[in-house]
Amino acid sequence: METVLLFDPHDLSFIHDADDRYRGAVHLGIAAYRDDGLSTARVDRDYQLNLQPAEYRHWLEYGMRLPYLMKLPRPGTWQIRAVIADSASDRMGSTTSFVQIPNVSDGGLALSE
Repeated sequence: METVLLFDPHDLSFIHDADDRYRGAVHLGIAAYRDDGLSTARVDRDYQLNLQPAEYRHWLEYGMRLPYLMKLPRPGTWQIRAVIADSASDRMGSTTSFVQIPNVSDGGLALSE
């Protein structure tokens, strides 16, 4: 399952350095929970952000996107929980979403939003 987190970067800490780059760091934590409440897929990843001025302005205007490919062991209903933390200030935000992963192993058709 491809997961894309969209968030507002205004609350993140960036340093505008002498090379005219915007630098920052975030920590992303994602967990997938089965319908019985057990976590079966957990991801922790650090991102070092090194942006040119045009990229930085674009992210401020439209938001930041962090894609991540998550492998789930079986079809079914899953609760996906994500936490993102600013490494410099320890500010964080979280979100939760439910997804239905259809069983297409028997040749079925599936659409996603």
